[in-house]
Amino acid sequence: MTYKVRFLQGAVLIACLLISIIIFGQQDSDPVVIEIGEHKVTLSEFNATFKVAVRMLAAQQGIPIGNQQADIIEKLRHQYLNQRASELALIQEAQRREITVDDHEVLASAAEIREKISADKSTDEPLDEVRLLEIVREKQQVALLSNQLVGEIVVRPGDVVVLHHDLQDEIKKPEQICIRHILVKDKNTAEELLEKLNTGRDFSILAKENSIDTKTVDNGGDMGCFAKEGLIARSEFERVAFKAVLNELTGPVKSEFGYHLLVVYKRIAAYIPSLNEVFGELEDEIRHERLPEKLGNIQDVSGVKTFPEWLNIN
Repeated sequence: MTYKVRFLQGAVLIACLLISIIIFGQQDSDPVVIEIGEHKVTLSEFNATFKVAVRMLAAQQGIPIGNQQADIIEKLRHQYLNQRASELALIQEAQRREITVDDHEVLASAAEIREKISADKSTDEPLDEVRLLEIVREKQQVALLSNQLVGEIVVRPGDVVVLHHDLQDEIKKPEQICIRHILVKDKNTAEELLEKLNTGRDFSILAKENSIDTKTVDNGGDMGCFAKEGLIARSEFERVAFKAVLNELTGPVKSEFGYHLLVVYKRIAAYIPSLNEVFGELEDEIRHERLPEKLGNIQDVSGVKTFPEWLNIN
């Protein structure tokens, strides 16, 4: 072998080595951090998605993103890697099922989130609008997939019977009362109306003519039925109402809204609903309890892989 041939072979070897170094260097600078089938997510792509996702989360919780410590954000970034891998596995399944989302709903939801993000003045970093729409679309797609999966879960009637037995205290319906009332601003007006009612004037008519409660005035003051310690929990109104004699006029009762004259026209004692009454509700609860297992199975079958060792590359 001549010197010239050896020189050319050496030059080719060096060139190949340089090309390999360049290619390897490019891969190292933006390595793959998530792999699912043929789809690969590089570090730069992951970071860009995370930036939008964390701003969405902060905006929804009313937390100024710019005031958060760097180590907290970095911890969230590492946690988000597994979350993102799970999302991609579910998105792949949704696409396999040809699940599509409504473009108008995506735009509407994105607009709401964008408004919340814009309200955060702790950072002036521009928002990646394209990625925001992509994330919103994916979340809606995953939600639709979850609904499909819930509907596919088969629940044995015996499982519902067992749950009904185990949840007696939780499903117990509290005592309820159904109330009509007349609400006025001052005590004098309430007492004048009380006198009229005691002389036989019609409660519904006086409620329509005098009550300042715009939600009930057209119904003759009918507030509907309330559970004890429910909407009117721990108030003087509740205390008096639940002690009132059925179908007897009570009041005036002072509240933060004014003065009430009230009549309890129906009482419903506390009771435990029968199996038939809550069968569908309990069946649905079991389905939702089993949903995470279905979602986990999808992720396992997808073969999605994460490479957290590359997250610390600067």
